[in-house]
Amino acid sequence: MNQSKDPCLSFARDRYDLLKSLSVDDIQKVVESGCPNLFRKAVNSAKRLRAYLRMDEGEVCGACNLRGSCDRAYVILKDNEANARTVDIVRILLSYALDPLVISGEEKPPGREVVEAAVRKLLSELIELSQKTPDPPVMKPATEAVHQKKRERIFNDDKKRPLSDSFSDEKLSQDVEMKRGDWICPK
Repeated sequence: MNQSKDPCLSFARDRYDLLKSLSVDDIQKVVESGCPNLFRKAVNSAKRLRAYLRMDEGEVCGACNLRGSCDRAYVILKDNEANARTVDIVRILLSYALDPLVISGEEKPPGREVVEAAVRKLLSELIELSQKTPDPPVMKPATEAVHQKKRERIFNDDKKRPLSDSFSDEKLSQDVEMKRGDWICPK
């Protein structure tokens, strides 16, 4: 399972631009009945997707058949945790695709056919979208990166710690192309 899971998640991280192109109705069908399993990453991904769709977390958790065993039931994510990404929907789709009930052909819970149909549609959309050239990356303006470095320098000065040579004025003024997910190390 890891041989198929790892490349799929890697693809989703590389193509973070695809989430906004997927069918909102199908994503809603997939996440409105609860989480596919109790694994922490799958639960958090489902919560991020519900926040993205502005769904009521309490209603979904109330209807979920896993709520009695879930330690994250009814928990609402903080604003800084609630940004949905392509990797979130791919993680949920993989949970359904690699579900032992699906693989073994055993009896599934009621309403599962609707979810599986939406999962198949979303997987098809991802395959079609993967053939297209990705949108150009959203770049953070270089001046914003320089301001961030200066703020970190002030913060470090406040703590009365000497700054390393890596934060010389010469390096602070360099234009740095920032991409989504990049961060600046203060050391």
